[in-house]
Amino acid sequence: ADEHFAGVGDLLNNDRPVDVLFVHGMCTHDATWPPKAVQTLYESLGGTGDVALDAVPVEGTGITLYQKTLTVPGGKLRANAILWRPPPTPLKAPLCYDQTQTSPTCPAAEASKAYPYPRATLNRILKDGILDDCLSDAMIYQGKDRDDISGQMQKAIVQATATSGGQAR
Repeated sequence: ADEHFAGVGDLLNNDRPVDVLFVHGMCTHDATWPPKAVQTLYESLGGTGDVALDAVPVEGTGITLYQKTLTVPGGKLRANAILWRPPPTPLKAPLCYDQTQTSPTCPAAEASKAYPYPRATLNRILKDGILDDCLSDAMIYQGKDRDDISGQMQKAIVQATATSGGQAR
């Protein structure tokens, strides 16, 4: 069977813009993630130049929405990227003591309690990154703060949908 997956490029046309919503997965991401993610898609669709996204806070949350309407060959792309890192970040602070090299998101008081003993390289990488930073997001999301984080994300998605690409609909 000849099956074709319609990608973003297939959906482009000059009559109607294509809305794209980017949401990062687990692990700490910072304000450099949204432009990199959007830039990659933009260039893959033939866009040139810097995407220069607008950062818009999502009211009542710790989330920032990055948006821009971009012109690419074949049409317009309304890009929306949700940086949801802030809500779980304070909940990771109790893990800072266990990091060999504390994350930049650790509060100063916690960062001073970094793990003082040497660790084997692979153990350090797995512990500092995968366990203390990434897997902790999944655990936090399954805990008592799940409804709060989910509610904040819902607000961000509604705002992205209502103002896709930075333009009110």
